[in-house]
Amino acid sequence: MPMSVPVTFFGVTARAGNDESGALHDFIINGIRQGRPFQPLVTYNTWFPYGTQVNEEQMVAELDRAAALGVELVVLDAGWYVGAGDTNDYDFESGLGTWAEDMFRFPSGIASLADYAHGLGLKFGIWVEPERVALAWVDKAGLARESWLATRDGNYGSGQNAQICLAGAAGRQWVLVQLTALIDRVRPDYLKWDNNMWINCNRSGHGHGAADGNLAHVQGLYELLDALRRRYPDLLIENVSGGGARIDFGMLAYTDVAWMDDRTSPSSLVRHNIEGLTFAFPPAYLLSF
Repeated sequence: MPMSVPVTFFGVTARAGNDESGALHDFIINGIRQGRPFQPLVTYNTWFPYGTQVNEEQMVAELDRAAALGVELVVLDAGWYVGAGDTNDYDFESGLGTWAEDMFRFPSGIASLADYAHGLGLKFGIWVEPERVALAWVDKAGLARESWLATRDGNYGSGQNAQICLAGAAGRQWVLVQLTALIDRVRPDYLKWDNNMWINCNRSGHGHGAADGNLAHVQGLYELLDALRRRYPDLLIENVSGGGARIDFGMLAYTDVAWMDDRTSPSSLVRHNIEGLTFAFPPAYLLSF
């Protein structure tokens, strides 16, 4: 059976002046990204000021301020869904996997915020962590099944949450259905795809062996992203993974910006990350606040 593995690139360029960086940029845009350019945007994100306690009234006010300041994109981060903030104001894990908007905090629905943002000339983004679910919501009607969850020697890796093994067709399809339903309903311009858990699944029945669960999961991730890219060619997707944990050329093909590091200070750390990552990635792909 054919299998994709990490690739080493060897390039030859006829560019004058030994412009290797320019040749690499052309290869990334035309070879890896199939001509899709980068769109660096002035961005406002709700996480730092509000955590999971953000609500509709606050969002409308922030959208007004953002438009007045010349911001281009406003992202509604974690906390828009039922169950978020159960233990504290920054507990985004408790509601993972519900995929249901919290109508108490957003009585008009998230789509109304996207419409309001668009009316102000702003792009609108929304946060998701599609690969993970809170165990409290597993095996509820219409939600994730326990048999889809990744385990290592029978352990989920957490007492509260688990990862859906994307190598398994049933779990992967369920995630795709939830994502497309959300995107079709809200119509965001930007999807912030987060991931805060890694486990090398060795559970049987997911279509992988005992030692290659993580590889199979990433291949399933690429398949999901490819399906989204084909269905929503203009959707911008942010690659977030605990702060730069899976920035690679595969993700570069499907995503438009990558969060470098959860630590955004001191400024010397941000510069260090940029200097290191721009060895292989265009600066326009790299994000930090």
